[in-house]
Amino acid sequence: MPLLWLERSCQGKQLRRTKNPHRLCGGECQYRLSYEHYQQAYTLGQRWSAGINAATLALILGDRQQAHQLANEVKSACLQELARIQAEYQDPYWCYATLGEVALIQSDQENARQWYVQANQVGQGRLGNLSSTYRNARLLLEFLDADQRGIRECFQIPSVFVFAGHMIDRPQRSQPRFPTQLEPLVSEAIQAQLESLDAKLGYCSAANGSDILFAEAMLARGGEVRIVLPFAREEFIHDSVLPAGVEWVKRFDRVIEQATEVIVVSQRQQGDRSLAYEYSNQILYGLAQMRARQLETTLTPLAVWNGSPGDGRGGTATMVKYWQNQGHQVHIVDLKALLKQSQVKASQAQPDKKGIISSKPDSVPNVELTREIMAMLFADVVQFSRLGEDQIAAYVQHFLGAIAQLTMTSYQPVHKNTWGDAIYFVFASVHEAGCFALELQNLMQNTEWTSKGLPEHLSLRIALHAGPVYRCIDPVTGRMNYVGSHVNHAARIEPVTPPGQVYASQAFAALVAAEGIAEFTCEYVGRMAYAKGYGTFPTYFIQHRY
Repeated sequence: MPLLWLERSCQGKQLRRTKNPHRLCGGECQYRLSYEHYQQAYTLGQRWSAGINAATLALILGDRQQAHQLANEVKSACLQELARIQAEYQDPYWCYATLGEVALIQSDQENARQWYVQANQVGQGRLGNLSSTYRNARLLLEFLDADQRGIRECFQIPSVFVFAGHMIDRPQRSQPRFPTQLEPLVSEAIQAQLESLDAKLGYCSAANGSDILFAEAMLARGGEVRIVLPFAREEFIHDSVLPAGVEWVKRFDRVIEQATEVIVVSQRQQGDRSLAYEYSNQILYGLAQMRARQLETTLTPLAVWNGSPGDGRGGTATMVKYWQNQGHQVHIVDLKALLKQSQVKASQAQPDKKGIISSKPDSVPNVELTREIMAMLFADVVQFSRLGEDQIAAYVQHFLGAIAQLTMTSYQPVHKNTWGDAIYFVFASVHEAGCFALELQNLMQNTEWTSKGLPEHLSLRIALHAGPVYRCIDPVTGRMNYVGSHVNHAARIEPVTPPGQVYASQAFAALVAAEGIAEFTCEYVGRMAYAKGYGTFPTYFIQHRY
């Protein structure tokens, strides 16, 4: 059975032994407590699911004899259970997976391979089970300093695809790029790519043209599609679907209905449309990267592109360049070649205007504002209201003073504000915001507040989010400020964050994954109801990567 906490706490590398074969690099106390828990559960209930976890932990803690004894007991019980399950035509997956883990504990890779191959055969399509089984196997192999290739080959976990592509040409386009007449060729080319690469998992948007063709092709293969929209559905339809005709809206509705998940990264389109798409594309890539890491598989970018620079930020050309800069080989459906192949002349390549509605130009705010993708930190002092009047001076001098000092010596925010027990900082990147949040957490935990006349357990709830916000001069204060719906989103996370912890939005976690940040990790907590009825959203906690 999966030991997810083990992978989260040690991030793989911590499992390796030091030069002393009976010492671990860190976390030994946690491992021992967990071992005792599973050992007790196994002793009381004789459940082999608890027994295999106890055996794995015994091996990690250096007690090879106990590990082998438990593994033998689990093997015997599991084989008996397997015979019963097979006789009753029940699901044998976890029996196969457990017997594979038993074999690894006993350093019998060949036998482990046989069990894992059978687990893979009955577990096709159950990607969560397959990836967690492989993750356990990988952790054991890393601890044993054993070769992983033979075991990895047992698990057929598909690559995760991230997609970008051009829309159908708008009526006013001077040079043809994706005329509507080219749709059948593009559709066939996408299908051929997915077939040759055995694609089953896809992340995309849902604009007319390439996006919808990709989603339709993936769904036709029985694949899983997760769609990321830059703003709310109706606005997106008007901006990126309807311009090619009402038939595309029907196709949009169908792929949205069949998608495994639809993520809307901003509730409304505001200001510069290209910035909204750039932000959405970064989230799209980050979510795909997170999924690939979760499944212990590769990430494969695919684009429908004409090979030319784009019309602005946030387009297909931008994404292709971004993926290449991240070290990916990008698979391309070459629109320029398809256009040449189709022999459609420029005069014939104008979009069919039947049913086409031109989109309105972007609305421009009356006030001059600059919109940027920024990272926001909100923090709240726990039980601030219990401070006595005689402690306020110490709070200002020592507590806020220590935070002020941190902002000057650590990752520096571009904007700072406090009011009473609340702190609001804005950073230029998720990297700076995350690192600062953890340093702020360390400051809270490692300061003896009682020596400064403050309560012993003074702490903060710290929340992080990132998104497009407006930078402006506040007419009331005359100071620079950052405002917008994404600031509100960040503020709604803080009240539901446990004291002493750092929580973050899904968007923040996705941008961390997209940027490949190494200093800290974002671990999934679950869907949480945010403050003031704001809604329920996937949420993550931030911790140092050890």
